[in-house]
Amino acid sequence: PQYQFEIAGNEAFVRADYSYSDSYRSGLMAELNKFNAGVAVNAYNPWTWMTPSTYNLNLRAGINMLNIDWALYVTNATDRQPERRLPGHSANGDSSYINGNMARPRTIGLQLNYDF
Repeated sequence: PQYQFEIAGNEAFVRADYSYSDSYRSGLMAELNKFNAGVAVNAYNPWTWMTPSTYNLNLRAGINMLNIDWALYVTNATDRQPERRLPGHSANGDSSYINGNMARPRTIGLQLNYDF
């Protein structure tokens, strides 16, 4: 939600954005195996690849002064970094995780926009 108000005759706001994604099983390899019958089907285990549940909180506060929008922001305010893995198969058919990434770490910044 975003709340707008006035400070010394200038428009100001505060905003919070929250998102949540529940855990789920990755089905990419199952979808691929439907089209490539017999390829790595024995190595695929749908119960192995769970994507963890995750949430994200972003905050922003700003004011408009002299036709300049000043905004202080914090993305991933809780600095939550669940590991996200992509399933794959090795050459010998052994199931393994072959790729992974982390969520972007907490980022704090100042954004200026000038109307001319």
